Amino acid sequence: MSATKPVNQYDATYFIGNATIYVVAPRISWEERQKRLDHIQRINWILWDAMQSNYQLHLQTNT
Repeated sequence: MSATKPVNQYDATYFIGNATIYVVAPRISWEERQKRLDHIQRINWILWDAMQSNYQLHLQTNT
């Protein structure tokens, strides 16, 4: 009887000193991926708008 060991799939492997770190990313659906990307994009726009507002305020107070 021959048993084969399954090959582990790692998304990233890091070697730091004597330690080996295996990273396994969660498997997500395409819909969940899109939802996360949309959330990131929304946050980026909020940050961009805040930076622009702060810059405009800075220009108004320093002229």
